[in-house]
Amino acid sequence: MAMADLLRAFAGTDTRRIVHIPWGIPDRLLTRPPRRSTRSCGELRVLYTGRLTAEKGTAGLATLLAEVEGVRLRMAAPRREYAELAALRDLSAVHYLGWPSRPELWRVFAEQDVLVVPSAKSEAFGLVAVEAPMPRSSR
Repeated sequence: MAMADLLRAFAGTDTRRIVHIPWGIPDRLLTRPPRRSTRSCGELRVLYTGRLTAEKGTAGLATLLAEVEGVRLRMAAPRREYAELAALRDLSAVHYLGWPSRPELWRVFAEQDVLVVPSAKSEAFGLVAVEAPMPRSSR
């Protein structure tokens, strides 16, 4: 909201044109992050979370990782976008997680071994990488 206030003061923007989208990490998740889960199987747990737009390169990622033995790709993405991708590619080897809330997503982060943030082109900022909690042993 502070950014919206600055925008109003700087540009005299009509308040009705400003939409607040609550992003970021809630304080309770920073102070009490979920504990990392222990490994229950021999597979490498790889997570992609985010939109499934063409510039992310997720179709290629899903195809590539489906061919790698011992690797399990999990995807957290909007349902409609996942269905559209599934209509174009065989995603039978992908474990779809739905589109979890922020607290649910942090629990998902704690269950994975690797977070992938693919991009087929340059992007300005990778919010997913910033939000992914570090394992406690790395702090």
